[in-house]
Amino acid sequence: MAADHSVVYSDPAERLAGTDLVGFKFRVTVLMMFCIAFASAVVLRAAQVQVVNHPKLEQMARRQFQSKVLVRPRRGAILDRSGEPLAINTETRSLAANPSKIENPRALAKLLSHVTQQPYPKLYQRLIAGGKDDREFLWIKRHLTEGELHLMKKWRLLDADGEVRSGLMLVKESKRMYPHGELAAHVLGDVNVDSDGLEGVELWQNEKMRGKVVSVSAIKDAMGRPTFIDAISARSVQDHRDGDPVLLTLDASLQYAVEQSLKATVNRFSARGGSVIVMNAVNGEVLAMANQPAFNPNDRSVPADRRRNRALTDGYEPGSTMKPVLAASALTHGWHLTDRVWGENGAPFMVQGKKINEAEAHEKYEWISLAKIIQVSSNVGAAKVALKLGADNYLAMLKAMGFGAKSGSGFPGEISGQVPPRKAWQPLTLANIGFGQGILVTPMQVTRAYATFLNGGWLVQPKL
Repeated sequence: MAADHSVVYSDPAERLAGTDLVGFKFRVTVLMMFCIAFASAVVLRAAQVQVVNHPKLEQMARRQFQSKVLVRPRRGAILDRSGEPLAINTETRSLAANPSKIENPRALAKLLSHVTQQPYPKLYQRLIAGGKDDREFLWIKRHLTEGELHLMKKWRLLDADGEVRSGLMLVKESKRMYPHGELAAHVLGDVNVDSDGLEGVELWQNEKMRGKVVSVSAIKDAMGRPTFIDAISARSVQDHRDGDPVLLTLDASLQYAVEQSLKATVNRFSARGGSVIVMNAVNGEVLAMANQPAFNPNDRSVPADRRRNRALTDGYEPGSTMKPVLAASALTHGWHLTDRVWGENGAPFMVQGKKINEAEAHEKYEWISLAKIIQVSSNVGAAKVALKLGADNYLAMLKAMGFGAKSGSGFPGEISGQVPPRKAWQPLTLANIGFGQGILVTPMQVTRAYATFLNGGWLVQPKL
């Protein structure tokens, strides 16, 4: 018979204690197994996060906490020939928002509307849309005025320490300023809110003045603002280059005097506008270039029609100012100042059935010399000289003096004017162009042509 190895308890209390010991060991074993399983799960999850999903999570973190920041250089100044600043940079502040950090967009939009004078519905919709798109940066108003900053303090969007309400940001920016207001405005042109040239020298020399923009990586804070640039990015910042200054041939003092004289003359004769160019006839340097009506480039609300440089961009029929060019052509082809044509004694001169008259009815000339034609500005005399000279000879002189082509100044928007093609020249065409009609020129072309009378016959290239 097999031996019985079961434990025999003589006391019921001993039996109960043995049962508890077995249960305790079982519970400890289960707890240890749970801890081992939990620790294994943590290790496996950590391995999955740090190894398997590392690239994906790293990309998410980079997207959330890193950003690209454009380091904009200072725009180069524009100076007159003696170094007087005509266009400079000043520091200003702009208002931006982080829609994802704004708790009450409706209330904030109302306050921003009071500050910026922008419509409340438009501001509210922009903030709501930005929040839905998880945008972290949204411009509210670029280049705040002192009055707008004062209103921000009044409506408690900005405290005495310069801290803005949660969800808003004040960004320091560079703003283009023209310290002399209207002075040489049509030559200087202006820039947009990002300081990129729109017209005039600002557009023409934009690449030179804007410098080199550098994009660097930055760490964003909870507001989405760049707060730290790593060592590699810091070295990249050093690669940015401020814009170069542009030195013009203009003389600021002379420019001012010319503008005042032109403005007074336009007002005196109730003219719609006018242009003046002062140029060194020997080397082509433009010392002054003025237009009326003028504008202040510091005011961005001025319509485009007042901003263009009419001295280079607008064409017109020159009229009697072309008669010296006709005389120059005649002298080049063997005429003398004493050579004469019949002036019709006040009667109209008929060409292809059309009448050519003197400008004034009392002007009556019989035999009139080439010199006298220029002196009294005779239309009949100029028409007859042109017809005797011939279309080929006169057209050659017009081309030689730069009419029908840009002056080569390089100024943006300059037009070439218009000289009719040779095949279109009828006798009436030739007669009309003889006294300055039927041809389109610019003030710069006429100035350049007249310079040849002063410098011995050289066609100079205008320089700004």
